[in-house]
Amino acid sequence: MKLLLLEGKIRMNDDFQKLLDNSNEIYGVSENEKISIITHDKVLFQEVNYNEKKDEYSIDYHYYVFFDVKKSIYRDLKNLNKSYFELSQHQNAYRSWSTSFPFLNNLRTDHDKCDNLSLVFLSFSYSKVFSQYDFTKNECDIYFDMESKLMSYAKSVVFEFNIILNEKTFN
Repeated sequence: MKLLLLEGKIRMNDDFQKLLDNSNEIYGVSENEKISIITHDKVLFQEVNYNEKKDEYSIDYHYYVFFDVKKSIYRDLKNLNKSYFELSQHQNAYRSWSTSFPFLNNLRTDHDKCDNLSLVFLSFSYSKVFSQYDFTKNECDIYFDMESKLMSYAKSVVFEFNIILNEKTFN
């Protein structure tokens, strides 16, 4: 999967693209996954799969929120990890995919060739299953509801993460 420039204004981090490329090499490319929203600091992927045996649709969202590593607060790996650990104690981190609520997956970092921190992001997921009837009848509403809930949840978690990180950095 390649991230494309939208109207020539959005440029996704090259290191994130490398992570996606590596993932595609390991797991293969999903034909059912598409980018739902992309900005300079967020990417929302949507995957919709139909299970013929159960006559149902599963919808999975993966949401990535990137932090500006040019800012010194996001370059201190020790404080990032401490802040994430504290955050994960308050949030529903590593929740089971079987629950139908958005959840925090993890904090990811990556380094460039010179071992400088080049990528910091939080990842979130949300998955639900719908009968074919419900899905067909309410498809647009389902997408809107799931995307809204996931992005609202992520916004509150990112806000909390930044509060914790600021406390660890400046105290």
